[in-house]
Amino acid sequence: MQFSKIAKPSFIASRRFCEIRLHIKKAPQTILSSTKPSIRPCKSQSLCFFRQYNTSMIPSDFSSNYFPFDGVVPKHETQAYEFLKKYPEYDGRGVTVGILDTGVDPGAPGLSVTSTGQAKFKNVVDCTGAGDVDTSLEVESLDNATSNEYITVQGRSGRTLKLSKEWKNPTKKWRVGCKLGYDFFPSDLRERLQGLETEDMNKNNRKLLQDATEEYAKFKAENPETPTDKDKLLKLKELEARIECLKQFSDDFKKNGPLFDIITFHDGEHWQVVVDTSQSGDLVQQKPLRPFSVAQEWGTFGSKDLLSYGVHVYDNGNVTSIVAVSGTHGTHVAGIIGAHHPEKPDLNGAAPGCRLVSLMIGDGRLDSLETSHAFSRACTEIIKNEVDIINISFGEDAGVCDKGRVIELLRDELSGKRNVVIVSSAGNNGPAYTTVGAPGGTTTDVISVGAYVTGSMMQAQYSLLSNVRDTPYTWCSRGPTLDGDTGVSIYAPGGAITSVPPYSLQNSQLMNGTSMSSPSACGGISLILSALKAQNISYTASAVKKAVIYTSKDVRDDFDVGMLQVDAAYNYLTESDAEAASSRSFTIKGNIGNNKRGVYLREVTDLASPSRHTFSVAPKFEEGEEAAKSQFEVQISLAATQPWIQAPEYVMMAGTGRAIPVRVDPTALVPGFHFGKVKAFEATKDSRRCLFEIPVTVMKPSAVVNANFPLRNVSFEPTLIRRYFLVPPKGATYAEIRVKAISPLESSNMLWISTNQALPQTKLKDASTELIMSVSDNEVTTKLVPLHDTHTLELCMAQWWSSLEHMTLDIDINFHGIKVLNGSEITLHGNKGLERLDCISVRREKLKPEISFDKFTESYKSTESVIQPLGERDVLPDNQQLFELVNSYSLTVEEKSDLTADFSVPHNMYDNGFNGFFVMIFDSQKQRVHYGDMYTSSHSLEKGEYVYKVQLLSVDPIKLERFKNMTLKLSKKLKKSITLPIYSDHIDFCDNRKESFDRSVIEANIIKSFIVGTDFEEYPSEISDKSVLTGTLKFNDCDKASVPVYLIPSVKPVEKPSTSKESPNLVQLQVDLLSKLEGADKDKHLKYLQSTYKNSLEVQLAKLDAAKEDNERLSAADSILSLIDQEGLSRYYSSQKKVEDTIPKDTALEKNTSMQKDAFIKALEVKCSLYAKQPGKDTDSYSKSYQLLLNWLEDSDSRVSVIKKDYYKSLSQYGLALKALMKLINENGNSGKSDITKLLDEEKDLLQKLGWTYWYDVSYVDSVKRIPPYGYELF
Repeated sequence: MQFSKIAKPSFIASRRFCEIRLHIKKAPQTILSSTKPSIRPCKSQSLCFFRQYNTSMIPSDFSSNYFPFDGVVPKHETQAYEFLKKYPEYDGRGVTVGILDTGVDPGAPGLSVTSTGQAKFKNVVDCTGAGDVDTSLEVESLDNATSNEYITVQGRSGRTLKLSKEWKNPTKKWRVGCKLGYDFFPSDLRERLQGLETEDMNKNNRKLLQDATEEYAKFKAENPETPTDKDKLLKLKELEARIECLKQFSDDFKKNGPLFDIITFHDGEHWQVVVDTSQSGDLVQQKPLRPFSVAQEWGTFGSKDLLSYGVHVYDNGNVTSIVAVSGTHGTHVAGIIGAHHPEKPDLNGAAPGCRLVSLMIGDGRLDSLETSHAFSRACTEIIKNEVDIINISFGEDAGVCDKGRVIELLRDELSGKRNVVIVSSAGNNGPAYTTVGAPGGTTTDVISVGAYVTGSMMQAQYSLLSNVRDTPYTWCSRGPTLDGDTGVSIYAPGGAITSVPPYSLQNSQLMNGTSMSSPSACGGISLILSALKAQNISYTASAVKKAVIYTSKDVRDDFDVGMLQVDAAYNYLTESDAEAASSRSFTIKGNIGNNKRGVYLREVTDLASPSRHTFSVAPKFEEGEEAAKSQFEVQISLAATQPWIQAPEYVMMAGTGRAIPVRVDPTALVPGFHFGKVKAFEATKDSRRCLFEIPVTVMKPSAVVNANFPLRNVSFEPTLIRRYFLVPPKGATYAEIRVKAISPLESSNMLWISTNQALPQTKLKDASTELIMSVSDNEVTTKLVPLHDTHTLELCMAQWWSSLEHMTLDIDINFHGIKVLNGSEITLHGNKGLERLDCISVRREKLKPEISFDKFTESYKSTESVIQPLGERDVLPDNQQLFELVNSYSLTVEEKSDLTADFSVPHNMYDNGFNGFFVMIFDSQKQRVHYGDMYTSSHSLEKGEYVYKVQLLSVDPIKLERFKNMTLKLSKKLKKSITLPIYSDHIDFCDNRKESFDRSVIEANIIKSFIVGTDFEEYPSEISDKSVLTGTLKFNDCDKASVPVYLIPSVKPVEKPSTSKESPNLVQLQVDLLSKLEGADKDKHLKYLQSTYKNSLEVQLAKLDAAKEDNERLSAADSILSLIDQEGLSRYYSSQKKVEDTIPKDTALEKNTSMQKDAFIKALEVKCSLYAKQPGKDTDSYSKSYQLLLNWLEDSDSRVSVIKKDYYKSLSQYGLALKALMKLINENGNSGKSDITKLLDEEKDLLQKLGWTYWYDVSYVDSVKRIPPYGYELF
């Protein structure tokens, strides 16, 4: 949806990272004078800047002003520019910055060296495991004497690899692995390369198809009529099959991407890794790479992808990590922090002298979403690489603040114990309040950064017709947190045009979001750390956070959040005593059991009278600081910033802390937003440094009269945000928002509407709605938003910040809804037969209930559970070892299905009690077909057999034991949705008089009931006794306020087995005895049967099964055929087609002839398979058996494809054989019953025989993907 004539923002889900990219609707052809367009639309339609300038083309109206580079990578706003001018030697040198993101590309512009000439990167690490390669297999050279230049080994992919003899490898053992590039390439790169793959396929296949078509046309010219000659007819069919196969290959083309072989070896000092980037097998000229941490070496996969990579080796060589990036985001972040462009310093990052450690937490298998496990590994790497400050431009909403495994690692292990400064994005879920995300906005001791836009940025980045006043971006998240903290610590510029990886085919890109404001602040703070470290001035992470908050520039924010001021914060720290109380962090916890960090009042019951809140406040001391804690004592003066807040005037606090009471009296406050603080100062210090603050937020709601809240003549302009706090009427389930413009508009404008309710322990996405409403002249626009009637509703409305035209609106908020009193979810039991549902309405409404089901859920228990410790990467900063629980679940999918997997664990990333949760789905050949995390995971599976593998991570193996019996719940769509009958009352239920509800109404605040029939005479065929139907109850066709409904089906009667008995077949009993005998006894009994029952079909079948030699099997097959009256058998089955169902069948005759038919077909199958082993021998007999067998098999029988494939191969008709084989592979590729490896090998063999080398190469990669040589993929 277009937001203005200039730009269209594309919102990245907060889970991914806090970024908004600006997309151009129609990109201009020039923006700066240049020999080439300075801005051009790339594939993602993002702004692409190329640094090519000349003055040969100057427009007539060209201004003499220089381009506003100040706004390209903004630094003036934070005083970073002024600080660098003042202290050029404190440009970040001596500071190591960790970037937890999608990875940073070491080949990106400006990220090669620091301002002092050092390598910019200290390390690059893939913390996700997406680039892990199983190199546990060791091999030796195949033949060392074949060449003086190289040795050969068998690669894990099956390729023969040439290795240089110059590589030092004392053990002479080589670890081999292979990896598909698309398993870890960034999604946008995959998309680009897949396009190139398709072009390449079309080019190659077009040539093959042209050759095949020309040969076919030549044959048809020579034989215009359908040939009657057997050989010519076969030739025609062969040519047709080749054309058909090539077309089928094109239609079914799987863009599998590159397949890399990996060689890992130890040179006696370090591990070395070689990647076969050419995919040729010739590695002689390849340069081995040492782990990046050792030598900062990296390479690229090729000239097309331009993707850089480094390597690491773990677990004694068993795992090789290929470290690439999973997106452009992290590189852009790095450019803002520390890019160094010696020739264009205006494009430098804030701290060009800093060094970087890239810690990729965005998993390419999850489209670059972050994971808890990656965070855990990143924290370990931060300590290992001696990182001073980290930037986290990732986040998502959390239901519980300041708690969870990831949060504890960041807060306690990094910031608390090791003084690592943590800077993180606040989130992009504004403009409503209580929208900050984790970890940035919800975690103590993390510097949470909001996004701000200024005049210079508007000029350089957005090309506005006129500037608007400096402002936080509309979408920037706001506080407070659910536990009362302010949420955002500081603001920083939230947009930049800077470096992106070369694979994106552009030098730089405009991105905006709190993802950009966080590195802007991180770079600025790195300057401060550079200065402090250069002067050996000690500091703490908490002191740095206080400095940047208390010296920030006032920007008139609702929560007193200011703009980062680097120079002022530096002065604050240099004037501080690191041992003083003002340098310490203080923990603030509310009344016993609630752990709140501030006062947050917004519900009617909380605001009816004054309230008292007691906070336990204590200075933080880490392990080893016991002496300092015992000696700590500070005299504190407290000051409330608002008259409706009261606190003691003085408090004496020891190292163990002190309880501080706070009284809040909101009774006299007008409806709306109110904010204040209780500020604590050292009473004995003249500097009046703030020790801590207790924030107090009040959102006093307005009453809603008659379920309607009208707003008239409401004016909107850029940067203006209007907020209303409303008490939803009891029974309301949704609100209707109607908007009409009453001022003339030049064009349609955009109104941003956010609603939010502070539901306890509920994630933002489940408690809020975000709408973008197009507003036009003389049009009424209506939107519906769901809500809960138990909590205050914030209605936040804003005009998009860069929409310049003012507008005046009339707005009506009408509350509706019929609330079911039986609960927020309804469970019905089919065995019960009926259920009464009670409901109440907020106003007089039409009452038309409908309960329908479109899905059902089935549960599975694990078939295998294993708990074991992970490897060396998974020892946490506190030296605790991570353990994994891997549960396996096996199931069969009978037909192609869309499924959703859910597990009995919390669906939270940051506020979670585990260190990671992952799901992999494998088919019967161990090919991974899906990868997911703790969130419900939707996927589509073809018919076949599958194994779901689930990994749960924790430092506590005892905790993992509890989850060995974790249930897998699979939700599937019903083939056809079903609806429950609804009756007015139970009498109508008895009479089966269903209510249409066409004229039914429900009066306001009066309970009304109806009866639901809960059973069906016949459930859908896919439903079993273990299924649970899932659906919704909705009223009046409104989906916004639907209620989840679950139906447990009634137990189906068990069919009694037939009591009829058949007389035993004595010969068959004798034959069955063979299965219980072995060796000589079995042979002896078989000879007895052959002599006694020579003409028994059962005995001859047993002889065939026992035969080992080909001639014995052929003889047994002929014996079987001689015992069967083929003509009689044919007559029987021909006559059966004419027999009506009303005529009783002779079951004994039917059984006997069925056995004869099966034996007849089996014998012919054996003969055909034996003839196929000896091509050219006895071709007439083969042809007769082949034709006869096809006559007796249905076309749908999979054996037909096998027989055709073998027959045509024996005749060297490889096109026909390939056609049959392709069908066989498609039918049995995931059944687990066929030897798919053999079938794929046959496909490659036929392609070689046909000379289709392109498709041979494609098939080779496809076979490795479909049947991984390393088995199940590593988590």
